[in-house]
Amino acid sequence: MKKVCTKCNIEKETTEFSYGRMVCKICRATDQKEKRNTNKEKWSQIGKNCYNNHREKRLAEKRKYYQDNKESILAYGKLYRLNNPEKIRDNELRAHYNITLEQFNAILEQQGNKCAICETDTPDGQGCWHIDHDHRCCDTSCKSCGKCVRGIVCHSCNTGLGLLKDSIEILDKAKSYLEKWSNKSNESLYSRCIR
Repeated sequence: MKKVCTKCNIEKETTEFSYGRMVCKICRATDQKEKRNTNKEKWSQIGKNCYNNHREKRLAEKRKYYQDNKESILAYGKLYRLNNPEKIRDNELRAHYNITLEQFNAILEQQGNKCAICETDTPDGQGCWHIDHDHRCCDTSCKSCGKCVRGIVCHSCNTGLGLLKDSIEILDKAKSYLEKWSNKSNESLYSRCIR
């Protein structure tokens, strides 16, 4: 069965029309697009109002759906993470350090696949290399702009840098302290105090 569109005056199959409409789907979509483009502010406001008016209802529906399907959602998420570790790592790197997995691998390869500080070839900790970045560059402690990435370090070196507050002065004092005690015999300050 065929029908003539009142907009383009072309005879088309009834499947090309929405139910009860005299304008075909293509012409209707074109009209809607033109309306949105000519009145962008109005349509933007309509969208915002619709979102705000139904926000609580949608959030409640999402919460209910999650509670009703919690086990399957968590199982799917776990399975996805197991099957897509590179995507997960890439997303984490982009979110926290503003670099891609490809850039991360290039930096690590440039370092000879070793820690930039102690040159160990094992990351230690939970088995992940850490990205060292200058905390003075970016305001947040866990996010980076990507421009301040200094290198990739092992867990121990990353922890050490953090505990020493990325301070060259404190690092120099720690170095002097260790040098002072490496020149002495195994006699400790404690053993001298108890005499």
